[in-house]
Amino acid sequence: MPAGSKSHSVKFIVSTLLVVAGLAVSGSMQRHIDAMNADTDVNEILYFPNDKLLKHFTGGLSNVMADIMWYQTVQYTAKEFSSDDARFTWLAQMVRATNRLDPYYVDPYRYGGGFLAGVGDADVAKDILIEGLVMCPDSWEIPYELHSLYLMNKRHEPGAQELASHYAY
Repeated sequence: MPAGSKSHSVKFIVSTLLVVAGLAVSGSMQRHIDAMNADTDVNEILYFPNDKLLKHFTGGLSNVMADIMWYQTVQYTAKEFSSDDARFTWLAQMVRATNRLDPYYVDPYRYGGGFLAGVGDADVAKDILIEGLVMCPDSWEIPYELHSLYLMNKRHEPGAQELASHYAY
């Protein structure tokens, strides 16, 4: 075996072992950090950028950023539902921020309004759904959600049945 070939294989083995050791160390450190953060409150670790500034810095890709923000909103909602003291402090702001980034994205209006109505914030849900109705007039989902909102959450208000019928039509 030539001397250069042996030197090359030793370097390869040493570098491979160093990479494997580095991955093992970083993996154990990440598990340790995750274990430390597991007990923190959802509202304390949430970072949600300012959507008004963010729209200017997306370089025309605000609809892609809206998708990312919507995924964060859904994850936040799931974490809040699974926590013992679910407060949904950021939910309305997160839905509105997503809607500002992409005003033609139907899902944040539809599901955001549904989430808010489900947690007892029917007035904010109504405002978001009405805004969605204006921005996405061809959507059948948003009038359906407004219909459901007036049937389920606002049924005791005067004129709620007529409004539910209007949105159902």
